[in-house]
Amino acid sequence: QIIPFYRSWKALMSVVTDPALQCWHRLQPGKLILINNQRVMHGRSAFQASSGRILVGCYINYEDFRSKRRVLAGRLRG
Repeated sequence: QIIPFYRSWKALMSVVTDPALQCWHRLQPGKLILINNQRVMHGRSAFQASSGRILVGCYINYEDFRSKRRVLAGRLRG
């Protein structure tokens, strides 16, 4: 049972670490990125604590997000 696991792990890692399948984006100061953890595998590169960069994480219930989006979209439409 161990050997099939490691075969599968090796196959997964070959996909995850393939640069051709990665997308990198540098956020500018003051910018925000929202990621659906159930749809996207994501990560980040390292940064120096002395850089002044702040990394803050939070979790939002998907249904709450969808509800707020519908309300705000309705307000924009008038």
